[in-house]
Amino acid sequence: MAFNQLTLARQRLSVLALKDYRWFLFSTIGSGGGMQLQQLLRGYLVYEITGSFAMLGFLSLVQSVPLLTLSIFGGVLADRISKKKIVQVGQIVSALNVTTLAFLVIGNVLTIEALAISAIISGGIIAISMPARASMIPYIVPKKDLTNAVILNGAGMQIMRLVAPTVGGWATAAYGPDLGYFLNAALFFCGFIALAYTPFVEPDNQQNDKRETGTFKTTINDIKATFSYLNNDKILKLVLITNVLITFVCMPYLNLLPGYIAAIFDGGAGMLGTIMAVGGIGAFLGSMIIATTTGEKNRGMLFILYNIIQGIGLGLLALSPTFLMACLSMIVIGIGSSGRIGLSQVLVQAYVENAYRGRVLSIYMTQWSLFLIGAFFFGILADIIGVQMVFGICALATIIISILVVITNPLIKTVD
Repeated sequence: MAFNQLTLARQRLSVLALKDYRWFLFSTIGSGGGMQLQQLLRGYLVYEITGSFAMLGFLSLVQSVPLLTLSIFGGVLADRISKKKIVQVGQIVSALNVTTLAFLVIGNVLTIEALAISAIISGGIIAISMPARASMIPYIVPKKDLTNAVILNGAGMQIMRLVAPTVGGWATAAYGPDLGYFLNAALFFCGFIALAYTPFVEPDNQQNDKRETGTFKTTINDIKATFSYLNNDKILKLVLITNVLITFVCMPYLNLLPGYIAAIFDGGAGMLGTIMAVGGIGAFLGSMIIATTTGEKNRGMLFILYNIIQGIGLGLLALSPTFLMACLSMIVIGIGSSGRIGLSQVLVQAYVENAYRGRVLSIYMTQWSLFLIGAFFFGILADIIGVQMVFGICALATIIISILVVITNPLIKTVD
């Protein structure tokens, strides 16, 4: 039995033998690490300057505006022009964005306003480039490897949840946030280089549509067609709505962690980096469990199960009396989070038609803007009733929503 499981695991990791996919994965690791470190540094500096959970939430709200308004246009671009070029431009702009903050720190002129502008730029980059990046995967690997390729791509990002916050957090604690931001820029640049080495042929339908690119009417028609398509696809609609609801109530904890560490454990950048890294360990474990054990059966119910696991972990974090317990809770959260994100993206990639892939993935990406909006409201609430109480409310809401989805939508039980 153990030998069979090992053989099965090797088969499901065979996608790593594809050179083109490995370069793409390296690019994801660089860019994912850049985003993780940028989030840590922004949250740390905002709380360091203001000491306010509400201000942490406000910066999240600021970042959510371009994410919410531009994501669908990012999807249209991904279906119309070069996906690879979109992603590479985003990586260069991201590197310049954080490098500017590094020099502002060196000059001792960094302000909340500068961090807000940087957050807006970051949100815009994610909105435009992430649908293009996600929609590249089916054109790099064979269809039989799609599930594992998507999950391992998520695992690459989870590795950087372990490495980037640990190295960046302790580097910031020891030498200052300017070094943290220079490391941040280096990660984005590494992602750019790795993607440059990724051979990628644009899909035929995209090449045929180039002559129609650029008109406002065409763009609006593309958007209308996408929502009409989703409205008629019950599985995609169910997965997307469930994911959005869970993300809104469960994920804001990430943006409130800097304040949680400072308020509950009197910790700084180093402790924040440590707890985020521990969460990364759980997320990586979750990704590898899915990659090596998940087939093409019962993926809908597994998606719900990981939602519930994430909610349980967040509840444990709310009740944690010690930093050690908080770290253990983050492992549970990480496992649940990686399972939810990985399986939801796999289901979207598996069921969407190629012609709509970029646009549907852009709608999928709007979950991040909604989680940032959630962070704004929960940040205000944390200033009123305390961050641990807020974490508890979010945990309970996550579990209740997951159970209600199964009760009210039996279709989820049949999704493979």
